[in-house]
Amino acid sequence: MNIKLFTLSILLFFVTIFTVSAQEFSAEMRAKFVSDQDAYLADMNLSSQQRAPYEEITRRYDKYFQNVNWSDQSDATKKKRKKNLTKQKNAEMKRLLNDSQYKKYLKRQKEIENNYLE
Repeated sequence: MNIKLFTLSILLFFVTIFTVSAQEFSAEMRAKFVSDQDAYLADMNLSSQQRAPYEEITRRYDKYFQNVNWSDQSDATKKKRKKNLTKQKNAEMKRLLNDSQYKKYLKRQKEIENNYLE
């Protein structure tokens, strides 16, 4: 009985360490992302009429992407669905933003893809 308890304790210890390490890394990455995102939004210079729709589109598509990520579909299917969602989101953003803002938006999407989704 003591060996089982000892083994369970060791297992819990390692699970806790790995979980805390992953959370610290995630918190660090999240802080950098939030900082970068704040600078990006200030640079976008969204009008008061654009701000709410921009945030709504972003939140809605974040949920769509999360659903795809957490689905039990194959990686190829997930990749295809994400590509389609990206096209749809970009089309909505293009209708909302002026040309200059849309270029900044596309540039930021590429930065996110390269720096945060590797």
